[in-house]
Amino acid sequence: MKGYGLSQRRRKEIVSGYLFILPLFLGLGVFHFYAFFNNIWISLTDRRALREGRFIGLDNYVKILHDSDFLQSLGNTVIYVLICVPCILIISILLAVMLNSRIRGKGLFRTLIFFPLVTAPSAIALTWRWLLNTRYGIINNIFRAFGLEEIAWLTDERYTLISCAVVIIWAAIGYQVIVILAGLQNISTTYYEAAKVDGAGSIRQFFYITLPLLTPTVYFVLTLAVISMFKEFEIVYMLIPSTQYNTASPAIDASRTVVRYFYDLTFRGEFNEGYGSAISVCLFIVILIVTLIQNRLQKKWVFYA
Repeated sequence: MKGYGLSQRRRKEIVSGYLFILPLFLGLGVFHFYAFFNNIWISLTDRRALREGRFIGLDNYVKILHDSDFLQSLGNTVIYVLICVPCILIISILLAVMLNSRIRGKGLFRTLIFFPLVTAPSAIALTWRWLLNTRYGIINNIFRAFGLEEIAWLTDERYTLISCAVVIIWAAIGYQVIVILAGLQNISTTYYEAAKVDGAGSIRQFFYITLPLLTPTVYFVLTLAVISMFKEFEIVYMLIPSTQYNTASPAIDASRTVVRYFYDLTFRGEFNEGYGSAISVCLFIVILIVTLIQNRLQKKWVFYA
């Protein structure tokens, strides 16, 4: 190397490195950045059915503010977040602590917990759709065996949202447990050894050692879970059909998420791509705001050792 210049070998290494990451950057540029800004442009037009639309400015966004179906879908999505995220966090932490301890059959429990992680969402939804079937489902058959009244889990507006939430929680726990289990295994055993010397029991160790040191992992899991719930689509779409006996399903409005509403507008019916794109942009803004709020609040409760 001469002065501040780079040697020929070093320059070749740098060029090779950029060539290796070039396909990734091209993929990000075409399928993420270009698609993102192109979607914003489409949201400013009245484009329908892949036809070029005319520029209409913010008309689609003004329409969203007065769209009762969108507001209800957004409300449903918020309810999914408020129900599913706390349940996923609590159950995942308890299961991860259990799997991190010395119990018999730990390998079997891990397999059962991780099983939904390697199963396609469509397969999960179809399986639960049969389990929750009003006439033939196992759950209602158990109810009948005990003399209880059967429940229309997927067609009664009172139960559809909570039914979908239960399936979403069951499907999401596997990944969260893996992440939290990794966080638990990174906690040094010296903390627990010192606590035992001081006479601290298992419960005190959990609340004064495990939880504080696990908060960075919990924050990561919380962020991913919130984003995932706002984008929920597959399970709700597969569980609640668009039609029931050739008529509109009565449970659609009570369980529909924002992404489901976007799909129905953009790829079915009128193929209103301009308005659908505006909905997706609004969802992005909501997720961005919630994530920024989480990022600010994490400074008050996340402990970095």
